[in-house]
Amino acid sequence: MADFLQTVRERVVIYDGAMGTNIQTRNPSVDDFWGKEGCNELLVLSRPDIIKDIHASFLSVGCDVVETDTFGGARVVLAEYDLQDKVAEINIAAAKIAREVAQQFSTADKPRFVAGSIGPTTKLPSLGHIKFDDMAAAYTEQACALIEGGVDVLLVETCQDLLQAKAALVGVFDAMQKAGKRLPVTVQVTLEATGTMLLGTEIGAALTALQPFEVDVIGLNCATGPVEMNDAVRYLGVNCTKDVSVLPNAGLPQNEGGRAVYKLKPEDLAQYHKHFVADYGVRIVGGCCGTTPEHLKAVVDAVSGVEPATRDVKPVGAASSA
Repeated sequence: MADFLQTVRERVVIYDGAMGTNIQTRNPSVDDFWGKEGCNELLVLSRPDIIKDIHASFLSVGCDVVETDTFGGARVVLAEYDLQDKVAEINIAAAKIAREVAQQFSTADKPRFVAGSIGPTTKLPSLGHIKFDDMAAAYTEQACALIEGGVDVLLVETCQDLLQAKAALVGVFDAMQKAGKRLPVTVQVTLEATGTMLLGTEIGAALTALQPFEVDVIGLNCATGPVEMNDAVRYLGVNCTKDVSVLPNAGLPQNEGGRAVYKLKPEDLAQYHKHFVADYGVRIVGGCCGTTPEHLKAVVDAVSGVEPATRDVKPVGAASSA
């Protein structure tokens, strides 16, 4: 735990880019998915070479952290592919794959880290799709496997529903208690182009609800590009008592021929990240959907050596509903 958080305190830490869109560029076959097309997490068992190659592609351009291929690795999602009995196997394998590649690139001067990716699942508890306790239990199961596999950080990402984010945090803290191990925890919400989470929560309410948890980093990822995130990032810089992370998409997705296409250029993503670091005090940057090794190479070049703006945020009393 100390190694990762100490690195965050010392310099800007750079996460990798998109897993899903980089899997697509490698054109895995239906057989690679064992007939369960769309379940990217299954590739850690069927085609670990593809996942290793993606991890290496980001580490080779200077990223500090790679995320495991476990975004949909909770029982809630895997059950949709009749893979609910493979939760532990998939998450442990994904963590070990990422750990193996990270160790190959780690040096004394530049250690590399593995973040266990924990996505929002396909259910919204606020809308009654799933009971809170059932969702928390699924997250505990996934986090236990990621911890066993050897991740350095637990990353709860792309949160669309505050109740789901809380269930995930309850789950990961329960998993750490079971494992007898405390890892750094990051929680990242997703704001739509409207400026709110999917169910209408604005960034102030999200921060108020999540800040009391003993998480180490609060941030944003997915849904939009850095342009649309700017105001929310500034809000976190001024008001968040934790370290702040920002992992945007490569711009807003454009629908071309039924496929999502991301058109933000690497140099544009890099300049926004430099702005977030230098002006708002963001300490963790990276990429989400559509971001390639080229995008992250530009980010590495742009933020390396940039001193994050000083943030001295004092806790204030606040309340949020729902």
